[in-house]
Amino acid sequence: MSFELAGIGASGGIAIGTALVLEPTTLDIPEHLLAPEAVEAEVLRLRAALSSARDELFAVRDVIPADAPQDTRLFIDAHLLMLDDPALRERPLRSIREDHRNAAWAIQLERERLLEIFDRMEDAYLRAKREDIIQVTDRVLRQLVGWEPPALQSAEGQIIIAEELSPADTVLMKKDKVLAWVTDFGAANSHAAILARSLGLPAVVGAHSASRLLR
Repeated sequence: MSFELAGIGASGGIAIGTALVLEPTTLDIPEHLLAPEAVEAEVLRLRAALSSARDELFAVRDVIPADAPQDTRLFIDAHLLMLDDPALRERPLRSIREDHRNAAWAIQLERERLLEIFDRMEDAYLRAKREDIIQVTDRVLRQLVGWEPPALQSAEGQIIIAEELSPADTVLMKKDKVLAWVTDFGAANSHAAILARSLGLPAVVGAHSASRLLR
């Protein structure tokens, strides 16, 4: 028995291999108020999470192939700049100190505020930056809730199937010799798709139920 899935060609090429399906993960963001004596410890947790997220992105940037186009690094650099933005540092810290919110909740509230702002923008390019906000805040939230993404070290020679992927995911797939990737969602002008083209990694986006139907 065989079947076909339709999607959008995001990066040219043909790959034949077994599928490695990354199960969708919904982060469970805790929401609770802190006791006054726990506030400064939570501030330190947030700062440590931001620092660890930056370290992860620097590590990704370090494995970008030397012969990759120069703009390949720009997507990772953009995420690094967002981590240094006051919106992701000062406002959540103030929320912890003044409102006694836990760090993950403070980041989640700031993420929702930023997404609302970008959704109201008329410029399509600026609206697309919401993708960066989601990916950067997800990276920080994973640090705070202790969730580890699935490792790709054993993915050599396989085709990754996922709901969505980030630019950093694409870089790591190239390093780990993944053959290609397919996502349920996304667009041909997404950052992950642009990076796949730059790195010569075949990719298809918008294949809808691929992560549910393929095993």
